[in-house]
Amino acid sequence: MRSKLTDVFDRIHAEEELKDKTKKYLQQTTHQYQKSKKRVQLWLIPAVISLFFIIIGFGGYQFYFTPTSIISIDVNPSLELGINRFDQVVSVKALNQDGQALKDSLNIQFESYQDAVKQILENEDIQSILSQNEEMSIVVVGFDTEKNTQMLTELETFTSGQNNVSCYQANQTEVENAHSLGLSYGKYKAFLVLQELDSSITPEQVQQMSMREIRNLISSLSNNTADAQLADGQNGKGNRHGQKWKNAEE
Repeated sequence: MRSKLTDVFDRIHAEEELKDKTKKYLQQTTHQYQKSKKRVQLWLIPAVISLFFIIIGFGGYQFYFTPTSIISIDVNPSLELGINRFDQVVSVKALNQDGQALKDSLNIQFESYQDAVKQILENEDIQSILSQNEEMSIVVVGFDTEKNTQMLTELETFTSGQNNVSCYQANQTEVENAHSLGLSYGKYKAFLVLQELDSSITPEQVQQMSMREIRNLISSLSNNTADAQLADGQNGKGNRHGQKWKNAEE
């Protein structure tokens, strides 16, 4: 009997020891987990902060480098300047070979659009072209009509002392149509007039022509149309195309 009681008490003692050991193990494990969890949480803080600044930085990058307006410039070199909301040039796109040569000679990235246009107008090649009675068109394009008008007014004031330079504005849809044909907006408007006069005219032909050559061709085709209509007794109504070209500039 005594032996059995001793065995029972020994088992009870063993179970208590097991409980104590188990309890200590669980406490240690839980403590280590909590410490580990805490370390993970502390490690995550700088990671989350870094991610936050990356997102903010990317958003700021997009905010700065997204053009909100376009300035299309045509003589024969054709360029398009992407202007951001801070009035700075964030992209320069050449639309023909002469445009690429002009782009390569300029340093207008991140300049204000006023300084960029000034640099273009003061370029030796451009000065030489304008002195030969060539014509330059400067078109402001964008969704914000009020902003476009403001930019147009500034450009008109800025270029008022330049001969053979005209400024006007257009909407984004027309520019997208122009780009689909590989043309700048100024030449696209001229191309529409030319196609009414001669449907065989192609965008590729217009792309390589100077604005003066385009105007002369329109004038020539308009006069030919007027002469033909006069010969048919139609009193020269076809000569209205000259007015269409004028309207395209406006």
